[in-house]
This record gives sequence, C-alpha cells and structure tokens, in this order.
Amino acid sequence: MSGGKYFCTLDISQAYLHMPVDDESAMLQAISTHKGTYKVKRLMFGIKIAPNVWQRFMDQLLVDIKGVACFFDDIMVQGSTYEELLYNLEAVFKLLRENNLHLNKEKCQFFENSITYLGHKIDKDGLHQECQ
Repeated sequence: MSGGKYFCTLDISQAYLHMPVDDESAMLQAISTHKGTYKVKRLMFGIKIAPNVWQRFMDQLLVDIKGVACFFDDIMVQGSTYEELLYNLEAVFKLLRENNLHLNKEKCQFFENSITYLGHKIDKDGLHQECQ
C-alpha cells in the first residue's frame, strides 16, 4: 500500500456463499435435517478449508490490479491521486461484477485520507499501530 494517499475499503457480502462448488464438494457439505438430506450448491461458512479456498480465489481475481490488497472478504484499494484511486476502484468493480460478487454498502468506505484496516491505521505516511 506504499504510496497511497487516498483509500477505499470494500466488504463483500456473504463472501463464501458466492462461490459455487462441484458435485463432490457439495456432497461433502450435505446438510441433514428432519425433512431429509440436502446437497448444497455454494461454499458454506464453517467448512475448515473455506477460508483458504476463498483467499486463493480472491488473490487470483485481484492479482493484476495495482494498489489493491485483500484479506478474505475485505478489499482495500488505494491510489496516490483521486484519479488513480478511481481507476483502481473501477477495475475492482468490473471484476466483482464479472464474478457476480456483491458488496455490503454499509461496511464500505470511499475516498478517505486514512482508513483502519485489520487493526492498523493506514494513511499517506504509511502503516500505524491503531490505539485502543
């Protein structure tokens, strides 16, 4: 995030549930209820490998966009100018749209001079330990 002066944070809504699974994985995640057993079609929360699978997917999705970092369902976008931030943000939005990923608008921040991300304050001067 070096060189960023303007920042956005994006939160993907119900992240894992956007990811379809193959038939074998669906059978492994089957849910038993009093009405029967159901095969799921999406990656479920609580599955041991779900965070790893999701993080790999997001890393591969965003790898070519400069000024972007992702940790699970949280994406940080930065730019040294408003124009650069807008360019990077549009590239992220395009990929999210192409992959049918939706954001939680209430948890997103746009065009900030500083943000708190993973417990650290980030601004034009770099990364700072967040005071409690």
